[in-house]
Amino acid sequence: MMGESNPLFSEPEPRTSTGNSPTTDQGLIPRKPRVRWWLAPLWATALYVSTHQAAKAGIASALLLQDPDLTSLLSKPQTIALDGQRFIQRHFLSYGVYIPLEDIVIRGVTSVEPTIVPLMEQSCGEGQAYVWVPLRFQLPVVGEKVLEWCLVKA
Repeated sequence: MMGESNPLFSEPEPRTSTGNSPTTDQGLIPRKPRVRWWLAPLWATALYVSTHQAAKAGIASALLLQDPDLTSLLSKPQTIALDGQRFIQRHFLSYGVYIPLEDIVIRGVTSVEPTIVPLMEQSCGEGQAYVWVPLRFQLPVVGEKVLEWCLVKA
């Protein structure tokens, strides 16, 4: 039976370009790029899960700086710092980001201004309102990492 060909289980003939020399199949995609494209949805999901909380905080911060209601609230001389803090906290909560009232400093007549405002100016710059925005990242091996970002409303 050696040397006989079986039509049901025949071995493929090596491809030749012009003569007798076998060539590699140029039409197929190499194995590595196929695996990378297959993993693309997994990488996209991992990136979204890792950064969506930080992205929500960034979007809320950008929209807070452009909010005309906050600008008018901070420009009024009779505004109490607690009203401004609650307004900013509600704004961030509407985006799913919790910021404690202690992390929101409003320049004005408050009992903590003589100590906190100079420190905030030194670390963040000059402004009317300072907010420590938490940027939360979910990392696979490390766990949750939180970076604090100082947002200044001038």
